Amino acid sequence: MALHVLVGDDAIGFRFVLQTALENAGVERVTLCERWSDVSAAAAAEQPDAILVDLLMPTLDLDQLARTRAGAPDAVLAVISSYGRDEVVQQVEDTAGVDLVFSKRERTSEIARQLIDAVTERRAGRPPAG
Repeated sequence: MALHVLVGDDAIGFRFVLQTALENAGVERVTLCERWSDVSAAAAAEQPDAILVDLLMPTLDLDQLARTRAGAPDAVLAVISSYGRDEVVQQVEDTAGVDLVFSKRERTSEIARQLIDAVTERRAGRPPAG
């Protein structure tokens, strides 16, 4: 199964660690972005299977997250933060379209696995369990 994941994070080291974890898990294409404007544009242009964005990137507002979702409506949309998972859930609980929530405290291999599982579920016509 060919997979394309878009990763938006302003921390270059984390982007590359996550890219490695995704590729090791079998993701064939990983697009890396460091700014929100790049994430939104790439999501609309490339229609990835999954989008994972850092909530603490500069210039983020939750309207941008909604616009990113609107630009790639079939993608699994996941958010991540250096906060704990519960804190991230609180930040996005009123934001429609967020499928998964992660903390950077989690293993990147587990994040990759959950993203792949969510895309598999979406392709099978089931909502991602997140």
